[in-house]
Amino acid sequence: MHQSIAGTDTIQSGRDKEKLAHARNFSLGMVGFYGHTSENEKIYRKILKSRNAAEHFTQIIRSEESTNEAKLYAACGLRTLSLTLFRNEIQNILKNGGTASVLRADTLNKEEMTNLIESIDKFGCNKTTK
Repeated sequence: MHQSIAGTDTIQSGRDKEKLAHARNFSLGMVGFYGHTSENEKIYRKILKSRNAAEHFTQIIRSEESTNEAKLYAACGLRTLSLTLFRNEIQNILKNGGTASVLRADTLNKEEMTNLIESIDKFGCNKTTK
């Protein structure tokens, strides 16, 4: 029975990875007029707590199908889990550049990927854990 629970966890974390890979905006912390945690952040935090977190985040960063916003969540996860892995995996993001939609409080803006990745490198993403 224990194996079936582990199998279910693996299936669910795979589904979560697929959902996060298609994120259309990036946000951490309270967002929106009433201040709530975004659905994307909830999924990101679930993956971060999973056994295969580093593998999932690495797959998201490397996938051409992942959105830039998803790659930011993955970068946050890798930065939290392993600074070395994070720095290895962000090289293509820094080289390719581009923009991402970032939601801060109730304001959605397009921001440069290189600036966002540099900020993640310098400050991290997870001042608090839930």
